[in-house]
Amino acid sequence: IASVAWLLTSTQRLTFDSYAVREHWNKNWIFARWAVAAQLVGAVAPYVVPWILSILKDSESTGVFAACMTLVGASRIVTEAIFNLLTPKSAQAYHRSGLEALVEMLVSWGAMFAVLMGCFTLFVFLFGEALLVYVYGEAYAGTTWPLTILAIAFWIHTIGFTCGDGLFVLEKTRENFWADVIATLSTLLLSIPLVSTY
Repeated sequence: IASVAWLLTSTQRLTFDSYAVREHWNKNWIFARWAVAAQLVGAVAPYVVPWILSILKDSESTGVFAACMTLVGASRIVTEAIFNLLTPKSAQAYHRSGLEALVEMLVSWGAMFAVLMGCFTLFVFLFGEALLVYVYGEAYAGTTWPLTILAIAFWIHTIGFTCGDGLFVLEKTRENFWADVIATLSTLLLSIPLVSTY
């Protein structure tokens, strides 16, 4: 709606330059192709893990898992907002002051994330089950360990994203892709014994 309103009220004339589109596409695709691949690989685990759970256990367990993910996933609102701030700040730090400044910034932000998500993980461990029971009912009692494991996974993901952000700024998207492949495979392979146990 905002875009249409702008188009209708703007006095700027829009033009389409196919040569410029091709030039920019070729220039940016070298960087972006690995970033797109990393995004696709990163999207696999959240969709596959419920299927693993459904196959190894049952649909009731999958529902409990979904409720646990909903509670733990609430932290994503805060972390995504912070990451949207971190990426351009990282690029600015690297552009202005070089690699040392980038590493220093990422280490300090990583430490902040580790403390923030560590507190969240502790909160989930202490109060998550009670909160889940309060929201969804008594059928969700006994979910302390699944909640805690998911919170720890989010904690690790947050720290990993900080490292990935540094790779993006250094235009090492290929390396970031392989890191995402390893993380996704680890998640899927660890899911099988964790689902069987918890």
